Amino acid sequence: MPGGRPRKTDQQKKLEGTFRKDRSAGNTISYTAITKVPDAPDEFDDVAKGVWKTICAELIKTGIMEAIDIYNIQVICINMSIYHKCLNKMGDQFVVDTGTGSTKTNPLFTTANQAFLIADKLGAKYGFSPTDRMKLKLTGTNEKPKGNPALDLINKKKTLK
Repeated sequence: MPGGRPRKTDQQKKLEGTFRKDRSAGNTISYTAITKVPDAPDEFDDVAKGVWKTICAELIKTGIMEAIDIYNIQVICINMSIYHKCLNKMGDQFVVDTGTGSTKTNPLFTTANQAFLIADKLGAKYGFSPTDRMKLKLTGTNEKPKGNPALDLINKKKTLK
């Protein structure tokens, strides 16, 4: 088992508000920024297209969408489409008869669950859930809060006498 914490890119550290120039490896890769919602792939159904428009618009608004992200977003959209198709087809039949007198979980439910987990895991990298958003510092400033006596004491420069 490898030791230590997993490495983070400088961009991840900046988003989380933990970037320090003195600890930067300087090895960040930057890709082409996307500033307009691209057309959804032709093979997408209506659900996937709706997810595509929503995700792209929000990522562009926060300024974190780059050309390389298109492929992850496609995977999220496809999996959310699979999720909805399975749920619609399954209806309220969460268990099915096995033909031997017993029941088992509906395979459509299992497929829907797997599709959702894939989309959720990728979405977490972009801050799609409230918890994931808390980890990202997308709109913060570098200004220190004003009017807090405790912080004023902590941030006050110490002088030698």
